[in-house]
This record gives sequence, C-alpha cells and structure tokens, in this order.
Amino acid sequence: MNKLPKKELREDVKFKLGNTEFRFFLHDDYKENFPSEFEITYQILVDHLFDKGTKEVILDIGTRDGDSIFPFVAALNDMNKEGEIIAFEPSEEFAWLQKNMDVNNIKNITLNNFAISDVDGEVEFVWDENSRNGGLNHKISQIAPWNSKRTFQSVSFKNFDKALKEKVKRATFIKVDTEGSDFIVLNQLIDIVKENKPTLMIENWPFTQQHIINFAFQFGYRVYNEKMQPNMIDTHNLFLVSI
Repeated sequence: MNKLPKKELREDVKFKLGNTEFRFFLHDDYKENFPSEFEITYQILVDHLFDKGTKEVILDIGTRDGDSIFPFVAALNDMNKEGEIIAFEPSEEFAWLQKNMDVNNIKNITLNNFAISDVDGEVEFVWDENSRNGGLNHKISQIAPWNSKRTFQSVSFKNFDKALKEKVKRATFIKVDTEGSDFIVLNQLIDIVKENKPTLMIENWPFTQQHIINFAFQFGYRVYNEKMQPNMIDTHNLFLVSI
C-alpha cells in the first residue's frame, strides 16, 4: 500500500447512503458538502441511470481519495446489481483511496495509480496543496487559482496492460472529474464511447460547455444536470445519456 502523506490527519466519519453504511477519512476542505454530494449522485443512479438488468462496469477517472466511489457502491447494493469499478488516481491521494476502500471492505474494484492522457510517462499537473486536488496543466485547467505544480504518472489507453484494457473496454458508465481535462481523457476512450454508448458523468468545468454540447451531438447523447433536466444550469456534474 502507498504511504499516507506525513502529518496529515483526517476525521474518521461514518455515514449511510441508501441501505449501505460507510466509513470515510474526510478531508477538512470537503466537510461543507458532505455527504450531500454523495446523496445527489446516489439518487440519480438509482432513479435514472442504472439499468436493473445488466452488469455495470464503472470507470471512475479522477477518483481522488475515493469519495466518488461510495454512491456507486451504494446504488449497486440497493439495486441488488452486479458491478465492477475501475478507478484511476495519479496523486498521493491514492493512499487515502486505498485506505477508504480497505476500511469498507470494497472488493469489486481495481485501483490504478496513474492518470489517463495522450502522454506516457511523467506529466505536469496544476495542484492545490490545501485541497489535495489538481489536473493536467493546460489552458482550460489553468483558469482555477492553483498554488502549486506537481508531476504524476500518466498512461495512454493504447499502452494499458492487456488485462486492464479488456476490463475498460466493457465500460457501461464513465465518470470523469479531472479539473478541466475531461475531454483529454475521453479522447483516449473514444472507441469505447462509440461502441458501448456508456452513460457519462462529467464535471461541469468552466468554459467546457461548448465541448460537451459538440461531443453530445457528435456521438448521440443528451445532456442533463443533477436534477435530470436537459440543461447545464446550477449543477456541479453533467450526465450524458445515449439517445
């Protein structure tokens, strides 16, 4: 297991989503929206997005400390549904991701300690040392007030190992939260999008709305906000559902 960052303590909290109880080592910067963001995503998955009859293969790209995993696990449990989660997180938060998955005994998950992009090897990230968050360093991501830059490992889809590539090719749901880099990631998975028409959960990052509209039109998706309304107003995440 990767080592946790030195001198960093996080509150060990317990919470419930649907009928599933979880423990979570919660970062101070995220207490304000805890656990309401989890509850919103969980309810959308159960009410609108997960098909009761099929196995879900979920890609969680930009998993950070594992906070985004909990709604998926709870929804799968409450729908008595088979599912597999494949997570990607390149930063030191990977150690907290491992810990949060271990204390909850989450078994149906594969954890990958690298980013997905068109570059193989070390890539530069913009980074916030306080919130422990960041994304690939490029024009769109730079609009946020980052206070640092870091270097993390990246792998292009073509260079995934064979076993991981075969798992990813079965994706039915792709969540991408990479601080403005979502379309760099999705371009790596475009053949999977064309073939499987997975449901997509994308961060509503500033100045990416036109990219999302163009993508939805090109590949046959409708775009919904967190109230499952067909617009991009007042929402942190957007959901793209195949027509």
